[in-house]
Amino acid sequence: MSQKHFLFSPGIWLGQGAIVFSTTPEELKFYMRWTIRSTDEGKIIGLQEIELSGVSEKMVNEYHFMPNNSDKFGVRLENDILGKIRGQGFSDDRIVAWEFRQSPAEFEGVEVYEKQEDGNYVTRAEYITSDQYRTTIRGKLWKTETPEPFKEEG
Repeated sequence: MSQKHFLFSPGIWLGQGAIVFSTTPEELKFYMRWTIRSTDEGKIIGLQEIELSGVSEKMVNEYHFMPNNSDKFGVRLENDILGKIRGQGFSDDRIVAWEFRQSPAEFEGVEVYEKQEDGNYVTRAEYITSDQYRTTIRGKLWKTETPEPFKEEG
């Protein structure tokens, strides 16, 4: 896995963007905070907190990344809604991405983070459930030195 990506930069990464659910045509603004840390076992833990504009409850996802010596890695997502889901990821010099395929196709999704010239990321993701409920996400991510979770950039 490329050591140049945000997953290998312990600290706080902030993001914002838009999320669309297939059940409504409305586009909601979201804010996120990634808190990245590594463990003694060589794993990387990313705590992702997401707030939707106009929604009081925050969603919390805990990711466990298990790098190996190639550009591929294992990933596990844990949250209150899905429980634990396992997936696979890959990275190159520009992109870090992962996908989930829960059998029998109850939940599928992909997240892609594309590094920009300034070191920030453009992100896109899509998730779908067995009942064809689809979530589409587009946004950006940047590193911050302050723990303020949802400061808007530019």
